[in-house]
Amino acid sequence: MYLSHLSLEYFRNYTRLEADLPARVHVLSGANAQGKTNLLESIYYLSTTKSPLAGSDRELIGWAAEEEPIPYARVEGLLQRGGAEHSLSITLVNDPAETSNGTPTPLRRQIRVDGVPRRAIDAVGMLNAVLFLPEDLALVGGPPGGRRRYLDVTLCQIDPLYCRSLSRYNRVLAQRNALLRQIREGRPNGSQRDYWDEELVRLGTYVLDRRLAAVEELGTLAGELHPAMTVTGERLALTYQGTVGAAATDPDAPTAERFRSALDASRRDETARGITLVGPHRDDMRFLINDRDATTYGSRGQQR
Repeated sequence: MYLSHLSLEYFRNYTRLEADLPARVHVLSGANAQGKTNLLESIYYLSTTKSPLAGSDRELIGWAAEEEPIPYARVEGLLQRGGAEHSLSITLVNDPAETSNGTPTPLRRQIRVDGVPRRAIDAVGMLNAVLFLPEDLALVGGPPGGRRRYLDVTLCQIDPLYCRSLSRYNRVLAQRNALLRQIREGRPNGSQRDYWDEELVRLGTYVLDRRLAAVEELGTLAGELHPAMTVTGERLALTYQGTVGAAATDPDAPTAERFRSALDASRRDETARGITLVGPHRDDMRFLINDRDATTYGSRGQQR
């Protein structure tokens, strides 16, 4: 699989770009602020439908687009996959028209795969990409949310079922948290809790199992490659720090059973706090160098 052509319109500082990308290594060079990072960002955006740098998609529409009647940005790529050519495009439309209350209309995003409109969840995984930026040092030294996002983005690119399960899990989590807040406030909705517990376990079990397998495989690869990058004989290991395993009564039981057990054990605390305390949304991945946590004890060089 590789990207054979990239087309940009009004994306960041690119008014127009048409670039053929033969199946070989490409090196981008140029002065500062010429758009090298923007070009890489566009490829990653096409791959994941999310920007690693922008706070919102509206920031991706270049200033030059303001001269158009309706400002827009478009990223399109041709990719070779499985012996066939496919097209993938994302168009952002910033309609300047205002709603009746004077607020701007929401940004519209149109995603097409082979010319057919698709949801973002259906487009992720068509084009696989790995991006490394200086900001990615936070993957080791930063908060757990960044490490969870790394696992999620990686797995969503290679497993569509994971992406769908994670999306549904997050919706169920929001519903369950809303219910817990109602119970905390004394509203008689406790009978619904068992239903949302089962939905959380059903979807969360798949998310957890896929994450555990991914971290195990990444840990094996990292452990083999790390000695070649250092001369100190350091040992690198990756571990998955899960709230389900920590709270479950039997750590050797199947994931679903441990998840239910963890929810039961945290029932009183969750009711008091009005929030779900166990599950993949609160888990972490840790980097261990010589059995020491690199987040806490790793030097800047080791984290890099």
